[in-house]
Amino acid sequence: MGSPGPVCAYYSAELQLRVLHAEPASLLEPILDLGCGPAGTLVAYLRQQGLEAWGLDRAPSSAPHVQSGDWLESPLGSARWGTIISHMAFSNHFLREHLHPSGNPERYARRYMQVLGALKPAGSFLYAPGLPFLEQHLPAERYCVERSAVQDVAGSFVDQALRDRVGEAVLYACRVTRRDVSAAPAV
Repeated sequence: MGSPGPVCAYYSAELQLRVLHAEPASLLEPILDLGCGPAGTLVAYLRQQGLEAWGLDRAPSSAPHVQSGDWLESPLGSARWGTIISHMAFSNHFLREHLHPSGNPERYARRYMQVLGALKPAGSFLYAPGLPFLEQHLPAERYCVERSAVQDVAGSFVDQALRDRVGEAVLYACRVTRRDVSAAPAV
């Protein structure tokens, strides 16, 4: 009997938004859910809220507004998205590559920067778990990095085990917002 796929693909839209500390009304459009799962649960929910939302997932999908494709390779465009969300997808895989002795974290680091480049000015990339080893290197004049605790996991066995392995906490939600440097006064 085969695996049913990632369990996180079945998380409710409400749970995903709660973990990411996001309200639909605060999301800048258009919205891309990177690693949305074949059903595109969050995409469907956001569209029901009247928001322009799209999904991209590696798994084949016939869900409306969800494109099947490799989210490491699919074109994202430049300054196209208001919000890019990736709950338990991109950063989970990136973290695995970062920790695995034969991993390829450089590929994920390049894609992470492409994701940030795909944001409109004032657009945000929301994800969990966090990527402190990369976030700390983002230039503050270009990006605002906000971390939010994920309720009920701080101090847990899993949190501590990951802290020991990574060297710092990763079980948090992160919002990286692209600053509108064009609106900044010239110095």
